[in-house]
Amino acid sequence: DKLIMQEMFTLFLLNSLVSGETVKMKLAERGSFIGDKKDGIWVKEIRKLTKSGHQTSIVTTAYALTNIIIAAYMFARWCQENFFSYMMQHFAIDLLADYKKLPVSDFDKVVSPAWRKLEKAKNSINGKLATRKKRFADFTLHPMVEANTKKYHDWQQMQIDLAEEITLFEAELKDVKSKQKKIPKHIFISELPEDEQFKNLDNSKKNLLDAVKMIAYRTETAMGNLIANECGSLAKARALLRDLFVSEADILPGHENKILMVRFHNLSTSALDKKLDKLIEHLNSVNMKYPGTDMILKYSRILPAQKGVIPNSCK
Repeated sequence: DKLIMQEMFTLFLLNSLVSGETVKMKLAERGSFIGDKKDGIWVKEIRKLTKSGHQTSIVTTAYALTNIIIAAYMFARWCQENFFSYMMQHFAIDLLADYKKLPVSDFDKVVSPAWRKLEKAKNSINGKLATRKKRFADFTLHPMVEANTKKYHDWQQMQIDLAEEITLFEAELKDVKSKQKKIPKHIFISELPEDEQFKNLDNSKKNLLDAVKMIAYRTETAMGNLIANECGSLAKARALLRDLFVSEADILPGHENKILMVRFHNLSTSALDKKLDKLIEHLNSVNMKYPGTDMILKYSRILPAQKGVIPNSCK
């Protein structure tokens, strides 16, 4: 397939990536039919050719979209995958927030356990059948010479054994398919056996926590962009911020001058402290008030001589 599409690649200029970046890439399009004649569908496959010759593809049913738009969406999908990977690793977005259970409507439908069991058996038989058919074909294509009596008889016996196994598995597969056709694929929740009935987890608390985590991620991104140049990349800026978030800090309210001072402790190296100073400069230029008060948030980094000392304005 790759060789066939090799001649189809055309150079496109993209200017609609999520980041606004303009890039050049080679794209090719091909239609494919998936499924059987009754339930199958036509899909549109777009492939990108890299300089190394590797091809990355995306399959879609969005026939009306141009190749350029689909390619832009392809890279947007990777951004989403990277986002969820980062959120799971550093924000635990995939963890349960509550074990409270809610009843499930009796009119909701699920896959029948009996149908699923037969489907599993059918897939298992198909796998075993495919393996034995492949071995049988190998034996047929590479026959033993009759002059070597012992090896020839062994080869002949193994071929007979494989033919018998194939016949048995085909009969078993036919029986499983016949049984599966008599069972509805979906049933109502109320029709499930008592030991297989279940309840839904309450997602109300998790939805709130996920919203807070996503806001925290966007805040981290905004702060990282402020010092990305100083750190060399956004990824390195994020690493600095993660260290900052778990480090100690002093919160010093100054009621007289209406300043709420947040004084960070030093990071692991002086180089990181210099990058932190740049972030502090950006944050202090905002003059943001702490919510619910009339105190302005200010940030600083503790110096060795200031350790354990509270400023007079904060006493």
